[in-house]
Amino acid sequence: MANARLDIWLRDEKCRPYPILAPGFPTFDWVRVYNCMGEAVTEKLPIPKDSAHVVAEVPPGCYIVEGQVCENDRRGYRNGPTDRAIVVVGCGQMECVNLFVPPIIHCVRRDINAILVAARRLVPEEHLAITARTMLAAGGIREDEILHELTHGAEAIANVPELADIRESLSKNIDVIRKIQKIDIKSTK
Repeated sequence: MANARLDIWLRDEKCRPYPILAPGFPTFDWVRVYNCMGEAVTEKLPIPKDSAHVVAEVPPGCYIVEGQVCENDRRGYRNGPTDRAIVVVGCGQMECVNLFVPPIIHCVRRDINAILVAARRLVPEEHLAITARTMLAAGGIREDEILHELTHGAEAIANVPELADIRESLSKNIDVIRKIQKIDIKSTK
């Protein structure tokens, strides 16, 4: 039985190859392949400098691929996980895997509702607006933009009984964002 190869590419938000500018230290810029049980089947594979991809050799099967990028780009550092991908590869085959390296704005938009739900267990209700304001400032997102997105999401599931808990969390988080005080984040240090 011949091994399979995964040609793993990092991509930016415009689907362009995301070149690694720093040396390929495995603690900063890496990809790793896992089986579907969550067990690593490769070490952390460093992404070479001036490259946007790495090749991994694996037995035929189904895999989850993820990575981490710590790079300075024109908008500041991107420091965190890539999105994950699932790939199925057969004997002697080569498959391309594309991992999205999300900018902070994408992460905030995607995760603000879940983070505020989790924050409710950690901070007093009156501090949630500061938490939300900090996230929006870090992502460069205006409050009216995120209010529009969350409100649209809540309206889309308004009559779905099975999603009542999600609708409730969206509603609570919409209220939190509406309460955001116009504060200077830098002055709260």
